Amino acid sequence: MRRKVLMARTFAVVLIVLFCSVGYASTQSCEGMKGGPGASKMMMMGKGGDMMCCPGMGPGMMMCGGRHKCAGSFIGMSEELGLTDAQVKKLKSMKMNQKKKAIDDRAEIQKMELELHGLMGEDEIDIKAVDCMIDKIAAQKAKIQKACIRGMVDAKKVLTSEQRKKLKGMKGAGMKKRIEHKVIIKDE
Repeated sequence: MRRKVLMARTFAVVLIVLFCSVGYASTQSCEGMKGGPGASKMMMMGKGGDMMCCPGMGPGMMMCGGRHKCAGSFIGMSEELGLTDAQVKKLKSMKMNQKKKAIDDRAEIQKMELELHGLMGEDEIDIKAVDCMIDKIAAQKAKIQKACIRGMVDAKKVLTSEQRKKLKGMKGAGMKKRIEHKVIIKDE
């Protein structure tokens, strides 16, 4: 009996470490892109590195949203896109709201992961409760990804059709050159 308890605890510790590692990486956000907590160290160069934060998105995800740009990156391209003051103001407001939401979303995931940690530390692990908590965490992460995409789509609606065409033209190699140019200018 003692051996089973020891094995269960060892298994629990391994799972906790695994979940914490995955959970930590997945709850990173571009929120920290300016050097705050959770900084992914990936920054789109622009005016002050401005970008819309996609809550809960982690490192390794281009522009915080997988293959998608985050809405706030448009702020850093205001000159290239020819954004009006009203558009910049609207995008900054959207960025602020999304950052606030990011804080709440990350906190919610951290609370659920803490709860999962508690479940895994029990002598008798309730696998159904563990599975349920894992499902809740996954659902929250899916909600976060959907919110990021919605934010990007909403921000694109702020742009005129001409600005959206310019944005499309900036993709790929042109965007890479633009970023390299900004990095060189910032370093000088």
